Amino acid sequence: MTLMGSWFLSTAAGENKAFMSKVGSFAFPAVDGGKGDPNSVVGTVGDNFYSVAATCKNIPAAFKAITYMIDDTAVAKRIEAGRIPPIKGVKVSDPLLQDVLTAVEKAPSVQLWYDQYLSPEMGQLHKDTSQAIFGLTKTPEQVNKEMEAAMAKSTTK
Repeated sequence: MTLMGSWFLSTAAGENKAFMSKVGSFAFPAVDGGKGDPNSVVGTVGDNFYSVAATCKNIPAAFKAITYMIDDTAVAKRIEAGRIPPIKGVKVSDPLLQDVLTAVEKAPSVQLWYDQYLSPEMGQLHKDTSQAIFGLTKTPEQVNKEMEAAMAKSTTK
């Protein structure tokens, strides 16, 4: 078992199609007595979501560019590649991809990965220290001190 994102499906299929018969998808197991909704999703599901800033100098042109990037051909190619395109009501035929899409559709909330809320430097430190925890080279307490020190240093710049 591995904790992974939706991108794993297209990556694994591209590297070893036969392996895909051994792959499944399920929600992260709930903790008895835990808080929160077990149907909530953490991470980003889909492929290249887009937005236009309110400060954009030409919002109609930006929207037109995005519309071009996700036209019917692009959507079909993304689905064919095992990706979930960023459109409402998308239909996929791959059962594994459908499992992921169903989980997102029924999720009461989708929380982005923590590193997405951090500066690039802090995001990298978060990923590195998370790996150190799982690799048993640092304790959560050590990582907490390291993250707090780096955050304090970055906010005083």
